[in-house]
Amino acid sequence: MVEEEKEADPAGIYTKSSLAELITKIFKVESTMIETSSSQFHNAVAQLRALNPDVELNMEGLDEEKE
Repeated sequence: MVEEEKEADPAGIYTKSSLAELITKIFKVESTMIETSSSQFHNAVAQLRALNPDVELNMEGLDEEKE
């Protein structure tokens, strides 16, 4: 194992994984992170609405994917 690989994977867990397996794991982690971030954002918006019932929040365009 190259020194850089040892730093990234000190336990050697991924050394026998194929590139396709690693990419699949990356996509799963990315998907989980996006779902978690979205959930946290919606929770924050719900809290803002609960604490400020007289304020109208402009949510237009927030669910669209940005390029």
